[in-house]
Amino acid sequence: VLLVRERFAAKVQIAEQRADEAGASRDKARAAYEAVVARCKGAVDEAQRRGLEDIA
Repeated sequence: VLLVRERFAAKVQIAEQRADEAGASRDKARAAYEAVVARCKGAVDEAQRRGLEDIA
């Protein structure tokens, strides 16, 4: 019974570690996405400021 508990605890620890890594990866991807969106919005704002919004 003790051996089973130790194995289960190890599996739980590995699962928690993977979940933490996935969360960190998600946060990193979200930050990169938000940076790209901010640059795109800035480009749109600048084009509108210059009166170029109708040019494709």
